[in-house]
Formats: sequence, structure tokens, C-alpha cells
Amino acid sequence: MKRTKTENEREKTPIVLVVDDNQQNLELLQAYLEDLDCQTVPARDGLAALEIIAKDPPDLILLDVMMPKMSGFEVCKRIKNDPKTSDIPVIMVTALNEFD
Repeated sequence: MKRTKTENEREKTPIVLVVDDNQQNLELLQAYLEDLDCQTVPARDGLAALEIIAKDPPDLILLDVMMPKMSGFEVCKRIKNDPKTSDIPVIMVTALNEFD
């Protein structure tokens, strides 16, 4: 017998948090996601991202590495160290092409 989805399962649109301090990068990432069945939520820095995550945890986070106030690495560390958010997948996004 085929299982039918509950009302909550049918109506839940995945939320993708896009975090980048560069407005053009934010718009570009959101444009890439436009054709997918998801809702994008922008954040301009790591502190804003952590506030959004605390209020309404997203299903996926696209996280810039180099940002003012708090780096993407620090944001990711805080997300992964919190049991309430540690299971959220994080994809690090960067224009860097080399590490020292």
C-alpha cells in the first residue's frame, strides 16, 4: 500500500540560507536556486546568519568563507557545535583559490 504524505510533509518547502557579505554574490546564488523548489533566505554576515538559524533553522546553508564580523569557518563551527543545528548541511562558498 502506498503511503500518502501528511499535510505538513506536502507543504514544507525546503529553506536554504544563503550567507554572503557581497550583495552581488547573494543575488547570484539566489538566482541559481530560483528554479529549485525551495525558499531562499539571505544573510549579509555571520552574526545575522546565526540569528536566523536560531529562530528558524534552514534545511541547507550556503556559507561564504570570508566575511566581516565573523568568518564562515567560525559560523560553521558554531552551527556544528550546537546539538540543535549540528545536522544542518553546510556548503562553504568562496572565491578563494588558494590557502597559505
